[in-house]
Amino acid sequence: MNKIFGNQKRIFGNQTPRGYSYERWYQKTMGLLPAPRLDDWQELISFRPPVEIQQELKTREIHIHKFGEALDSHVNLDIYEVRISQFPKIDGNQKSTPEDFLEFFRMQINDFLGTFFLMSLAKFTPLEITDETRWISQDLKKRLGAVLHIEIPLDNAAVVVGLSEPNRWIFTTVHTQETLGHPVTGNREFGLRQSGGDYFLYTRGVDMLTGMFDSFYTVFPMQVRLWTSFQEMVEDFINDHEGSAKKIKRILHRPPKQELRQYWQPTVDWI
Repeated sequence: MNKIFGNQKRIFGNQTPRGYSYERWYQKTMGLLPAPRLDDWQELISFRPPVEIQQELKTREIHIHKFGEALDSHVNLDIYEVRISQFPKIDGNQKSTPEDFLEFFRMQINDFLGTFFLMSLAKFTPLEITDETRWISQDLKKRLGAVLHIEIPLDNAAVVVGLSEPNRWIFTTVHTQETLGHPVTGNREFGLRQSGGDYFLYTRGVDMLTGMFDSFYTVFPMQVRLWTSFQEMVEDFINDHEGSAKKIKRILHRPPKQELRQYWQPTVDWI
């Protein structure tokens, strides 16, 4: 049996100080919606960076957080989207194309993330010069393996670009010597999809708390605040620049790991 689906329990238990289960508290506080179609999440649930990226990270003493090593008994699934009916003007020029806007968002991602008590909810910067060269490259393949440092309130974290395609990319959480561990273990996808006559800029994540000192009560509420701010700021920017956009109600789901057994089918080995 894969370790991810073992019967391990959280080191600090599964009850709040008032006796509520974390999942009940999460549902009441975060406003969970009906569960998404898990078939649509199989790729992200199972995703692992290519072996060559894993090998390179190993030489840099950067370690990927693996689901089997996370202590959480439940998996967080979320999706935050903004419907775009008309793309905005960028820098006062003509209307941007879908491709132009996604690239603009990628390069200016920090401008679309909110603050918390005057601190950025998240600020992405390349970890080293070589990572910057990769991240800003116009060659999709060269972006693979770029490691980004994330400055978050009272903490630091890092992710690696594990997938880079014309309409999306995937970050996987990592441990570096500079940032130490990431508070969650998993994958987060960003992209632009089309449905009908509209486009949807989105982020969706599959992750779990990494360790016993990563607090459910701080990590996930801040995560919700962060990606809600992404929706709001993208919506405002587009509407303020002669475009048309509207945020979509978020989807949050936190099933037990056991429920994801049939969807966890990695095609890449860990080295």
